Amino acid sequence: MRRISLILSNVIICFFLCSIYKTYAQEEGSSDTQWKQGLQPDRQEVTDEREEIKQNAQAAGTEEAGSRRQIRDAAETGDMEKTAQITEQLRSIHEEHIRKMQEDKEGLPVALQELKKDEKNARLSSIDTNNDGVIDDQEKQRWIELERQRWLERGGQLDANKDGIIDQAEIEQARHSHERAEDIRDRQEDRSDLREAPLGSPGVGGKAQGYKETKGGAGGRK
Repeated sequence: MRRISLILSNVIICFFLCSIYKTYAQEEGSSDTQWKQGLQPDRQEVTDEREEIKQNAQAAGTEEAGSRRQIRDAAETGDMEKTAQITEQLRSIHEEHIRKMQEDKEGLPVALQELKKDEKNARLSSIDTNNDGVIDDQEKQRWIELERQRWLERGGQLDANKDGIIDQAEIEQARHSHERAEDIRDRQEDRSDLREAPLGSPGVGGKAQGYKETKGGAGGRK
């Protein structure tokens, strides 16, 4: 009888501990979701800014392509005065587009840095569960366990030294690798925006015009 009571007590304790862990995991998951949702406006702002840069570049390319067609038509009719006039206008337009593009591209890294800073602060706030401004050992250990679970759910391999233990250093290394991958992706998207911008439409001389002014001016002649 005593043995049965002991077994029942152990079962009840195990059930109680599992319930506590499940409740804690749900609360942590809810907290994790909340701070991520709170960053959605910042992420959307960066996305909108990148899209605006892309649209501005496309609009600039369309405008310059129209001016080049006018230059070509004027040159074909022999109206050299009109050709020179539109060429000068195109040069001014092109310089203005370059200036605007540089301003847009300088503003984007600032927005990305602000987003990453907000993400870091929000992540630290989610770790500091008692909101005392200090991350103690218990909170740090809980964070390590949650990070381990998240990375394993994503198929990540965190145990870099294959010792069977996933420590904080390995989690930090995985996080840094993830952040580097995001930086590379952002740079690739920026380069993709430049390639997609149609500012490289053929000029009078039949050569493509990029963002950089050619020695022969906006008309593409040397």
